[in-house]
Amino acid sequence: AFLYRFFNRAHVQESLFGIVCHNAAFDFGFLHAACQRVGLSMFHNPCIDTLTLARRKVFDVVDYKLNTIASYFSLDTSNHHRALADCYLTYGIYKKLNEL
Repeated sequence: AFLYRFFNRAHVQESLFGIVCHNAAFDFGFLHAACQRVGLSMFHNPCIDTLTLARRKVFDVVDYKLNTIASYFSLDTSNHHRALADCYLTYGIYKKLNEL
């Protein structure tokens, strides 16, 4: 029920907000599967990929994993790989990348 309400709302408001992801190709695979599970087509919100942005703006890191980029910006990674914590990390990275 929650997934249906969430994705149905995304369809209605898809032109009103974008989605921020880290490694969008990976995330959109899960989003597509979730839409199919609740019987909705994939929505078409604009997507901002912090992985792509980081590769353009950050050069002195060993890799571009979410926790690596978060650590680069001194963001708290103690709950890394927890869904909500990773959402907050991605948003924090997005804000920091836009300051560069």
